[in-house]
Amino acid sequence: MFDTWNYEQAAYNDSINDYVDIALFWSTWEADGWVDKKHEIVKTLLNQHKISFVSDDNRITEVYRWKLFPGVNKDMLDTPLNVLNKEARAAKELAIENAKKRFEKHEYWGTKSTIEAEFIGIAAALGGAVLGFLGTWVIGLSIYKFFEWLILGFRDDKRDQIEKAEPEPSH
Repeated sequence: MFDTWNYEQAAYNDSINDYVDIALFWSTWEADGWVDKKHEIVKTLLNQHKISFVSDDNRITEVYRWKLFPGVNKDMLDTPLNVLNKEARAAKELAIENAKKRFEKHEYWGTKSTIEAEFIGIAAALGGAVLGFLGTWVIGLSIYKFFEWLILGFRDDKRDQIEKAEPEPSH
């Protein structure tokens, strides 16, 4: 369970960073920080799996192409800037929505502290122990009842009822 918690925390942090990086890319794109470079950026995206860029706040970031600009294709290189911007808006909405889904997927475990994860682990262990203990007793009692039924000759009568029903030996 702690391995899962550890993995989910790392995945949650990575997905939050991706979300922030994607939002920074698109805010720079829409602020026309790259007016003359948008076709060049599309070309770079087509040639590389990851793209590195410097945002408005001089932060260098690196994001996978498929996360950053879903649907990017060669035809975008020949389109006028206004058409490219229109296609980019649709890609932006999809990219941000997908990034949000990725961090929401890991949010439950990703936001748990060490103490919360330990408490959940202890509660799960205690619950498993109780179920194991009760399961052992239920199975044991079922086996006992089965053998009792066999010994009594396949009858549901209790031993006392069988003894009362038997005629008393005559002398």
